Amino acid sequence: MDSNTAKRYAEALYSLAKDEDKIDSCYTGLVNLERIFTDNPDLGKIFSHVKISLTEKMELMEKCCENEDDLFKKFAGVLTENSRTDCLEGIVKEYRELMNFDRNIISGIVYSPYELTKEEIEKIEKALSKKEGKEVSLDLKIDKTLISGIKVDLQGKIIDGSMKNNIENLRNALKEVN
Repeated sequence: MDSNTAKRYAEALYSLAKDEDKIDSCYTGLVNLERIFTDNPDLGKIFSHVKISLTEKMELMEKCCENEDDLFKKFAGVLTENSRTDCLEGIVKEYRELMNFDRNIISGIVYSPYELTKEEIEKIEKALSKKEGKEVSLDLKIDKTLISGIKVDLQGKIIDGSMKNNIENLRNALKEVN
């Protein structure tokens, strides 16, 4: 996947969605379509297969998007016509970043060695929002290597309160003593 291609498609969709006041419905369409492709890995093979006709691919895409907004359906059709369904994951990411930027939201990932409750994530988001001066939205990723504690990645800015990081810092400090 070409990240520049994904960015161009996301920007085009976002611009049209913004003009038509359909930002949220198009984002929902992107997320739903990405989920369909993730849940059905053979779809990617179908859409990239040269022996399957464009007509068949378009019909399949129509079925995948039957409950989505008309603007999004047209966008999905363009993706299919241009053989760009392989860029879907990148398009979703780029679109989300555009949407969050417009809404003054910082998106990030909270890494934890165990599942966090919705309330725990909201508490972390609230604390970081206060610190950053912007609304923070976090996705949870399980990372068993952390031992305990959490690590947060806010668009490249790392806040590491994990036991793994504390042990590494202590190890480095002990090396400096010797």
